[in-house]
Amino acid sequence: MGRIIFLVLVVAVIIALFLPDSRSSGEKVPPAVRSQLQGHQVVVLSAEWCGYCKQLKRDLRDAKIPFKMLDVETTALGRQVADELDVAGLPTTIVGDEIIVGYEPDDIIDLARALPPASI
Repeated sequence: MGRIIFLVLVVAVIIALFLPDSRSSGEKVPPAVRSQLQGHQVVVLSAEWCGYCKQLKRDLRDAKIPFKMLDVETTALGRQVADELDVAGLPTTIVGDEIIVGYEPDDIIDLARALPPASI
């Protein structure tokens, strides 16, 4: 029994190490990417099949946060930004200079509301 618990813990740790962080990646948006976003401060990199992307879109609308959706599969700009940021999971959201990977609506909304008013 102890062996099974140990094995489960080892597998959980390995999975946790390789999953993308669902909060801020700690990376900042490079100036070259920022210039491509045409002044948009909240940008969601998404795909049509991504359920969490659709839900995040609803969450941002409900919170009255101005944002831009960029599909990484059907738009050239979406593909380019995703490539330059080395996006590993969707949704990936740019809020100001922060990059958030995963469905974290509360964090995204809080960061967006903390932006200077003229910049959202």
